[in-house]
Parts: sequence; C-alpha cells; structure tokens
Amino acid sequence: MTLNIDLTDVAAHAISNNDLSGIQRVQIEYAKALMRLHEGHANVFSNVHSLYHDLTALFGGEGEKRTSDVFGEHSPE
Repeated sequence: MTLNIDLTDVAAHAISNNDLSGIQRVQIEYAKALMRLHEGHANVFSNVHSLYHDLTALFGGEGEKRTSDVFGEHSPE
C-alpha cells in the first residue's frame, strides 16, 4: 500500500508568504510522523501552480531536516 501525503497547501503558503505558520508546521510534523509509522511506500508531494514536486526526500530517513528547513524558511538576519 502506498501512503500519499499532499502538502500542496503548505508549499503554496511557504511560497506566497515566505514563512510557515503554526498549522503548516503541524502538517509537516504530522507528515514526518506518518512516514516513520508507515511500513510501506510513502509519497509526499505538492502540486503548486500545476507543477508537481516530489517532497519524499525531505522527510524521514537519516539526517531528517528540521521543520523550518523543509520549505526553505529563513530566519531574519
């Protein structure tokens, strides 16, 4: 069984606002938890402006990224 996780809304928010709000952070953490629990194949993706992006490599595995790194959120300098 394949687990499909659609993070289009998270990616669209990050692109348009150059920031992640609380709910987007929760969605990312939830996706990471599902990836850890799911024993089969998982597909994490976004489809912003009709452009499909495979985000699976950003979740799970070794060297897991911090939530703020997933969509390139940058802190003010």
